[in-house]
Amino acid sequence: MKKSTANLKEISEQIQDAVMALRSLESKMDEVSTGGIKVQFFGVLLMVYGAIAGYAA
Repeated sequence: MKKSTANLKEISEQIQDAVMALRSLESKMDEVSTGGIKVQFFGVLLMVYGAIAGYAA
């Protein structure tokens, strides 16, 4: 009985660690993907411009 209780506590701690890791990942993804479609499109245009300018130089 004590062994199964210890296993349940260990599993519960592992689940909590996984939940915390997922929340951290979610917040990082939110930080990366901030900005609307206009801002993201502008970023793509800047990358294309940089690629063309680098190729032409």
